[in-house]
Amino acid sequence: MNLYSKHPYFVMHFIILLWGFTAVLAKFTQLDAVVLVLWRMGIALVCLYVFSFFSVRTKKLSLATKLKMMGVGSLIALHWIFFFHAIKVSNISLTLAIITSGGFMVSIIEPILFGRKVRKYEIILGVLSVLLFIGILDVRMSLKGGIISAFIATFLSSLFSVLNGKIAGRHPTNNTVLYEMLGGFIFTALYMVFFHASSYAEIVQLCWLDLKTEDVVVILMLGVVCTAFAFSVSVSLLRYVTPYTMVLAANLEPVYSIFLGYIIFGASEEMSWTFYFCTSLLIGIVFVENLIKKNKLPFWKRRLENRR
Repeated sequence: MNLYSKHPYFVMHFIILLWGFTAVLAKFTQLDAVVLVLWRMGIALVCLYVFSFFSVRTKKLSLATKLKMMGVGSLIALHWIFFFHAIKVSNISLTLAIITSGGFMVSIIEPILFGRKVRKYEIILGVLSVLLFIGILDVRMSLKGGIISAFIATFLSSLFSVLNGKIAGRHPTNNTVLYEMLGGFIFTALYMVFFHASSYAEIVQLCWLDLKTEDVVVILMLGVVCTAFAFSVSVSLLRYVTPYTMVLAANLEPVYSIFLGYIIFGASEEMSWTFYFCTSLLIGIVFVENLIKKNKLPFWKRRLENRR
């Protein structure tokens, strides 16, 4: 009997803690956000390739499918760039509080992209979320750059979630994530060459010569532990917990990040009581929305069956 079967919920929350720790690592290092994402995706890509090589769940994919996955991976890379940038120009608490609005953004993106009807409870919870954000954003104007970057990161994350949901279920998860990491790495490399650095010498300087010992430790932890290892364990964990349980528990990631940030960085992460109160309510709304979605399908299924 392995650790997954004996203590699945402990393992699940440990993985979510690792995901939350990425924000702490991003603030700890002085590396540029683009450089950080390039290293993270490159290291994770190598690790996931090794993982997929030894995995029995492999499947040949068409070129069109691979390109779609790589395109979604580009969204992940761009999300991480804005996410890390927001942390560096503001703080972990503010960034993660805004990231919790992802569920609300998904409820807006899905009807636009796929033409489904907007659900009444999404409108109600969305209005409540906006009101809570008024309290959350009652911060110093010096953090407005972080606020904008965090909202862009949240939008990109929501868009990725919607698009990824359309392709992930049709193919083995390891194949999907492998090509998404490949696409993200290529996108970040091209972004670095054409928009971020002015010369080859500057790229070498940013990505290699400026690396310090603590930076190497951070990028290895990000790529190996918080991305490749966490992904591999989360996939294995789904044999012992339901996907819904995993998604619901993942809503605690901002809580873990804010808590770790406050413990490690202290005063720079301290916010007003209004911020913590509104953030707590906002996280509560995220849980309520997931609970409603869980029970919504059986309810409508019974109604349709009764009409027949």
